[in-house]
Amino acid sequence: MEVTVHGIDIELASKESSIGEIFDEIQSQGSVVYRVIADGEDISNFSEEEFKELGKIGHLEIIAKDVKELTLETIKEAEEFIPKLIDRIDKFIDRINDGTETARFIMIQQLLDTLDWLNTLLENIGSAVDEKETNALNQKSFFAKWKDTIASLAEGIERKDLVLISDILEYELIPVLEDYREYIQVTNEEII
Repeated sequence: MEVTVHGIDIELASKESSIGEIFDEIQSQGSVVYRVIADGEDISNFSEEEFKELGKIGHLEIIAKDVKELTLETIKEAEEFIPKLIDRIDKFIDRINDGTETARFIMIQQLLDTLDWLNTLLENIGSAVDEKETNALNQKSFFAKWKDTIASLAEGIERKDLVLISDILEYELIPVLEDYREYIQVTNEEII
C-alpha cells in the first residue's frame, strides 16, 4: 500500500506499517489525523466494520494537522458558532413547553452534544497552549464555572425538570457561553 501524509513532515518508520501503526506514529509526533482517503474515497468517518469491508487499499492519503494548528482553527469556528448557539438556546427557552416531551429532550440531547464539542475544545486548548500563556486568562476560574454549569444542567436533565433546565440555560449556561467566547478570543490572541 502506498501511503502519502499531507499537512505535516513525517518519515514513516516502515512501509509495511498497518494503518493503526501509522496513525499512532502521527499522534506520537504531536499531530492528529484529520482526514483519511483510501483509493480516492473519503473514509474519515467509517466505522470499524466499514473499514474492514474495504479490503486491500492501493493508495492511502492521510491529512494530518498539528494539534495547536487544529485547535486554532477550531477556536475560530467556535467564536463564530457560540453567538448562534446562544440564539438557539434563547429560542428553545421561549418554546420549552411546546411540543412533546420526546421532542424537547431530543433538542436537549443535541445541546449536550454541542457542549461536549465545546468541552473537547477546552481540553485541546489546555494541551496545545503553554500553561504560562493561559495563566493570564484566569483559566482556573472559567473552567470551574464551566464544569459547575454543565453539572447543574446534567442534574436538571436527569430529573427531567424543565423549569430547572430552563433556569440553568438562561441564568447559567448563556452567561458561561459568553465567558467561553471571551476566553477563546483572549486565548487566540495570546497564542497567535
